[in-house]
Amino acid sequence: MAVYDILKKIGKTATHDRNVYWEYQRAIGRYYWETILAKSIKGTKILDIGCGEGGILSFFAEKGFQCFGLDNNKVRVEFARSRQTEDIKFINVEIESFNCDETFDLVLMLDVIEHVKDKTKALLNIKRILGESGIFLLTFPPYRSPFGGHQQVLHSFLKYIPYWHVLPRQYFLRLLKKFEKTDIDARLEIYDRGMTIKQFERLIHQLGFICLKRIDFLVRPRQGLRFGTKIVRNRFPLFRELFTTGVTYLLKNG
Repeated sequence: MAVYDILKKIGKTATHDRNVYWEYQRAIGRYYWETILAKSIKGTKILDIGCGEGGILSFFAEKGFQCFGLDNNKVRVEFARSRQTEDIKFINVEIESFNCDETFDLVLMLDVIEHVKDKTKALLNIKRILGESGIFLLTFPPYRSPFGGHQQVLHSFLKYIPYWHVLPRQYFLRLLKKFEKTDIDARLEIYDRGMTIKQFERLIHQLGFICLKRIDFLVRPRQGLRFGTKIVRNRFPLFRELFTTGVTYLLKNG
């Protein structure tokens, strides 16, 4: 794909075309099924946290899974319900306050943890609902990576600038107010809630998760699938925090 075509797609989110985004989510589900989950999962009950438009669950429903999706965005949940053709249960709630007596064979949390305010509470909730042989697939963009501040969703030229999100908060906020002008609080969310790899690994260790697999990407699956580029692993551990654009963990309860 030409660089110009990639640049045109930077900044486009689900709000530009939810049907296109739904298809993109299906591709994400297919990728993780084929590369990790098909050989790892035992059972067919799945919970997707931050399910958005529901495309990932649509893919798993076709594979015969019993599907549940959580999202705190009411508009996205309503779209997911209207778009589904399979039997999928969508719930409009935050993971921190999700109260459920059921357990799941597979829990997905794909590029969501960096949005969550109370990460400890969220992860403890996941431990509670993860079945005895259940697995937990989690991905996120490390905060100190080139676009770890999610600046690609901005409207100004700032969306093309890597690493500027690691500036001290006062300078970060000043640039936002000067060039973005709107949705400032939403843009600050990732600044305040984003995680480094080291912070995340310390947290899951404290909470008693066991890591079955970890993959670092120079070009993460979401980028490759969205822009039509090759997905590339980061095999340079010395520079994990700076150059890993996405990290994938397969976890289980300890």
